[in-house]
Amino acid sequence: MAVPWPNQRLLGVYHVRQAEAARDLGADVRLFSPAPALPEWTARFSSKCRAHLVRPVEYAIEGIPIYSPRTPYAFPRFARYHVAPRFPASILSWTHQVLQGPLDQACESWRPDAILAHGVVPWGSVALELGERLKVPVGFIEHSADDVMRLRRDTRLGKTFIRHAQRADALFAAGPHMVSHLNREMGLTNCRFLQNGATVANQAQLAYRRPPELGDGPIIVSAANYYRRKGFEELVEAFESCQTTGRLPQLHLFTNAPPSLHRQIAESPACDRITLHGLIPHFELVQWLAWADLFAMPSWSEAFGIAYVDALGARTPVVMTTDCGLRSLLDLARPGRERPGQHGWVVPPGETEDLQTALEAALEDPERLRSMGYAGREIVESSFSWKRNAEGLLRELFGPSTSTRESTRVRRALSEISADADATA
Repeated sequence: MAVPWPNQRLLGVYHVRQAEAARDLGADVRLFSPAPALPEWTARFSSKCRAHLVRPVEYAIEGIPIYSPRTPYAFPRFARYHVAPRFPASILSWTHQVLQGPLDQACESWRPDAILAHGVVPWGSVALELGERLKVPVGFIEHSADDVMRLRRDTRLGKTFIRHAQRADALFAAGPHMVSHLNREMGLTNCRFLQNGATVANQAQLAYRRPPELGDGPIIVSAANYYRRKGFEELVEAFESCQTTGRLPQLHLFTNAPPSLHRQIAESPACDRITLHGLIPHFELVQWLAWADLFAMPSWSEAFGIAYVDALGARTPVVMTTDCGLRSLLDLARPGRERPGQHGWVVPPGETEDLQTALEAALEDPERLRSMGYAGREIVESSFSWKRNAEGLLRELFGPSTSTRESTRVRRALSEISADADATA
């Protein structure tokens, strides 16, 4: 799975939040995240390679143990989008061959009572075989809307997905539209929506005034690990075209930006009001969300959108696209329509003019923004909880009355006794 690195704290941070919540319920969660075994000379060619090389093999984030063995295995974007659809069985077989050894070593040390694999492709074969051998439940969770929504029942990829997913004890998806697709289009009856939680800004962060150097104008924040689909380019274009009255707004972007985004900002007529930050620790980002007047990320193919929930938890309204899985759970307004939303605005993906209209509508009424911020905080506190997420995970994996290590071991012991009795008979 993708998990935070010591130098990339936002990468897959939701896995750590989920693990923390499960730990509070009595479950000891450990994260296995293999990294490619790169030769030292690759550090000369890429900052990403340098980051891989300095990443520890064993470390902890927020007290959650992470094991990152170096292996010949990798599942890059090209393999995910071009090889997997044509040769899915080969991808699963390769994953099984390369990662079975490191997984066996981890399991010998950790003695797991359940396995949760992130993605039927590529983890299906090795996870199911390991679960059968250890006699523990196996679950899969899908976090990528791209991976799920492209599945079709009559394709190689779809058939391979179904064959492995239907053998799982639990199948989760992070977006309600993904669950609907897997249940209706793929015929899988064991898929459940596992609603993500939020890191809610505490009262001290809400009360902490923004530094004077940020000025008193409206602040728009956008934050994510950089992928083209996050829409940073569209946001910059819409922001520089905004027609606003009163104090000029600022745009603060938190991402590991490529050179193309640096150039776009440098050449923008609003460059003096756009600040590009790197990735920062999550608790610092939550403070920025509390300072912000608006969080905007026009991302498409977004399975859920935890960043929006974090923003709402900091009393900051949001702008998202109709491609975000979270949109059906919030009250959002469309630009140009009379009915105001309670939590923010929703626009079609890639439509810069609609995005510009939403930004202008947000910035023209500071009092309305504050009111929406309180409504956002309220829905997050009542509906989005990592504890609820962890409870759903444990309930589906172990059953409604089984959520601790001890009771799982009892279940395993009883099943072995039953198997021995059947063999004797």
